[in-house]
Amino acid sequence: MIVWHGTPNKFQEFDLRFSDDGFIHFGSFSQARERLEKISESGQEWILLKCEISINNPVTDMPDIGDWSDHQLLAEAILDTQTDDGLREIAKRYLNKPYRFTGTDPCLEMKVEIEALGFDGIIYSNTAEGGCESYAIFNAEQARILSRI
Repeated sequence: MIVWHGTPNKFQEFDLRFSDDGFIHFGSFSQARERLEKISESGQEWILLKCEISINNPVTDMPDIGDWSDHQLLAEAILDTQTDDGLREIAKRYLNKPYRFTGTDPCLEMKVEIEALGFDGIIYSNTAEGGCESYAIFNAEQARILSRI
């Protein structure tokens, strides 16, 4: 699938260690450009990347939760939209889990458990940039950069 990604960083391949929320997000050209325009107002220079992603078994029909690093929001969205028993059980366990500085990140822990169920990403309605579908992949190996603008 051909998608776009906006970033202020120059790199040759994706790396989850540099993700703000443990996912790598992609969308249409217009979504990436809209994101670029919002962030460019802060004075940062951004790059648009045309990419190919592989997403074979995503969690679908998710809303845009805004802060994808917030495990409470992710758990609530799963409970509100998903019927898969395994996903719902994970969400219930993390719904009221406190975030403590214990060296673990509940959202990343959730992602690992969701991935163990066989899911490899999330498709969500991106209300922040245009309302179209966007894609969050779980692993950097799922994306390949085709070109830069």
